[in-house]
Amino acid sequence: GFRVEQGTEPMGTNSRHATAVLTPNSAACPSTVAIGGARIGPKQRVYTIAEAGVNHNGNLDAALRLVGAALSAGADAVKFQAFRAVDLVTADAATAGYQRSATGSTSQREMLRRLELSHDGFAALQRRCRASGIEFLCTPFSVGDLRMLLDLGVRAIKIASTDLNNTLLLNEAAGAKVPLILSTGASEGDQVERTVRRLTDWGCGDRLVLLHLRQLLLSRQSDR
Repeated sequence: GFRVEQGTEPMGTNSRHATAVLTPNSAACPSTVAIGGARIGPKQRVYTIAEAGVNHNGNLDAALRLVGAALSAGADAVKFQAFRAVDLVTADAATAGYQRSATGSTSQREMLRRLELSHDGFAALQRRCRASGIEFLCTPFSVGDLRMLLDLGVRAIKIASTDLNNTLLLNEAAGAKVPLILSTGASEGDQVERTVRRLTDWGCGDRLVLLHLRQLLLSRQSDR
């Protein structure tokens, strides 16, 4: 088990940059988890993930610049999101008020479609990260997205807190034999416990990292 000092889990457009900081909780987790060349666990240094999310607005050049920004900031990893709008939302799903204000779009699917990156785009990001010495991470929102990332050779998988009840995705991720970083911000405590038990039963207990994130951009100063 690990705790996060502060972070956000954006899904949408024009979200602010965020950083997740993994800090070991030695009482809950006596072992370490390896992500690339880094080890996360008791007496290990803090592992910092820069949240790029969809702040590239669907533009690969902007996404590549985010890799550089994360590297310049001293992050260990930079994380993106992989999804297909047609698989994620219904055709008649409306945007939220803040999304309409930012994009002018009334369609959730159309807004998200503009934020997609292609397989080739993610491959380019993976190559840039490897060449730059920063870990490439990505959150898949479907089994297809997960398989695409695994084909690219990612060394860890991030699961969104909205997918703790997505048994198909969790089962596929558990079978990947790579570390799983599990967000919890949009889930209740009992749901988190059930998911941890399930993943432990599936053999993931020694490669599971939990993030405790607030679903708020950005958190109040009093909560930091």
